[in-house]
Amino acid sequence: MSKPSVDKTRTGAGKGAGKGTGTTPAAGRQTQPPRPGYNGPVRPASAARPRPPAPSAAKRGSGLKLRPLDIALVGVGLALVIAIIWAGLGGTGTFTASPGSSPNGSSPARSTIPVGQSAPDFSLPAADGKTYSLSQFRGQVVVLEFFAPWCPHCQADAPMFNELYDAYKDRGVQFLAVSATPYGRNYSQTNRDPITMDDVKWFQDTYGVKFPMLFDKDVRAADQYGIAFYPTVYIVDRNGNVASIPTGDYTVGPDGKPQSKREAAITKDELAAEIDRVVQAK
Repeated sequence: MSKPSVDKTRTGAGKGAGKGTGTTPAAGRQTQPPRPGYNGPVRPASAARPRPPAPSAAKRGSGLKLRPLDIALVGVGLALVIAIIWAGLGGTGTFTASPGSSPNGSSPARSTIPVGQSAPDFSLPAADGKTYSLSQFRGQVVVLEFFAPWCPHCQADAPMFNELYDAYKDRGVQFLAVSATPYGRNYSQTNRDPITMDDVKWFQDTYGVKFPMLFDKDVRAADQYGIAFYPTVYIVDRNGNVASIPTGDYTVGPDGKPQSKREAAITKDELAAEIDRVVQAK
């Protein structure tokens, strides 16, 4: 679509939403030369000795040797297990998926708002002590970043957003970041501490964010905008309509989980091009 950077050509979707694994070429099969037969003297039947008992399974296994093909298959298996664990932790390499089917886990994930539709208004307190609403910036282009304080991709993207803010702040463009998770900055599979304003302030102070960072305790704005991956960016035009979702929309799979349509995280140049397009629109 982990769903809290300077110019980069890399992340970070995906619905949150890359989750695939690489393939390891199989090693060539090697064959062993046939074992030579016994060429000693033939013992007469009358002198034949009883055959000794077969070695136990433990003794037979003590000399086990792995062939190159076996080693390759083991490597592929380990890579697959690691990829599954990494995806389960939200490390998609593109976006960080939000925990649960929706940001607050209370309702099934639904699609983002279509381009051209009116952007839902909201009024939220910010880390700077002020309260901001989307409607107060009518007449300006607004870049909305929905983030989570604990999201590694949001943290890595902070320098990129600061650079874009500096480049567009005098061109009628307002940047706003909105918290879109019910969990604080120490969120993990075992930590479910609720998000507080202190978490938003921590993010702004730690990563030096220059524009307002809004605290949405009840995650209502994120639900309205159908957020399933972090970060998700909307660009709202001067008339208050959704003009672009540059981080990419997502679809909901048969299992009810969101799947990002982007293959790679957005870069600074891509995002700047989208902002320019909306700024220049009549």
